[in-house]
Amino acid sequence: LTFSAFGMYQFDRQDATLLLATSRLFGWRARSSLYGFYSRDLFRDDAGKEILAINDVQGFSADQRWRVRGLQIVYGYRFARSRTFDPKPGNDPFPLDFVSNLATLSTAALWDRRNDPLSPIKGTFSSASLDHAASWLGSDVRNRKLLLQQYAFVPFGRVVFASRAQWGKKFGPDPLFLDDRFQAGGSTTVRGYGEDSLGPRDTRGLPLGGEALLVLNQEVRFPVYRWVHAVSFIDAGSIPGRDEAFNWNEVRIGYGAGLRFATPVGMLRVDFGIPGSTVPGATTREANSLRGGRWYFGIGHIF
Repeated sequence: LTFSAFGMYQFDRQDATLLLATSRLFGWRARSSLYGFYSRDLFRDDAGKEILAINDVQGFSADQRWRVRGLQIVYGYRFARSRTFDPKPGNDPFPLDFVSNLATLSTAALWDRRNDPLSPIKGTFSSASLDHAASWLGSDVRNRKLLLQQYAFVPFGRVVFASRAQWGKKFGPDPLFLDDRFQAGGSTTVRGYGEDSLGPRDTRGLPLGGEALLVLNQEVRFPVYRWVHAVSFIDAGSIPGRDEAFNWNEVRIGYGAGLRFATPVGMLRVDFGIPGSTVPGATTREANSLRGGRWYFGIGHIF
């Protein structure tokens, strides 16, 4: 048996997870895992000052993973109770305070042919996942959520061209809950924009996410000096609103450059992204200008 605990604290997000896992179950050579989790997300205005809403999620999940060479098959069940509320409702007679249950059966297939999953130089990674929510599972909504991903890494001498494409779509009669919607924008999707800032917003400017997703990333990675590497990138992404089709005119472009530092504790990431356009409803930042750019810091490559 394996037991682990995980905790993370960020400016706008806190996470905690407990894990119990075993590499065998009734003699089957499949990794079985049981999780308990809690998270809190703070949604701020685009200036990053006022907290518009808080989303608390708690629940559990169980899954089983079969691995055959580079192919992995994963299936499981997940139950989460979510509460989204306004921390300062004031005298609002109808304050934001919404509680919901989401229960899903999940299946996924992953095909990994990268030479190194942490810092790949060549190879591909493909995945397809489907979440099915239904009332008989304990869910308040009925829908299906599909996500397809494809990575490719092509070396040319010491330069690596790294590409990623993500496409997602919701199917079924009911909308996705706020914390289950597709999100894009920020350090790991479309750099140059605020975290999860793309897509529709409510009247207060709070990003709502969407029921479809398109993200495209292209990076050129090359060495600079010993343990220092550099990256130039261009990102694109779109989050259509409910029942809206993809519109290429709504795709947001971001571009920029960054550095990667291969330290003994892992690769440290610094990126500077410039937005190619403004986001309606967000605090205005000058497009195609260094003054409108954003700094991002993290660990490891974004894909």
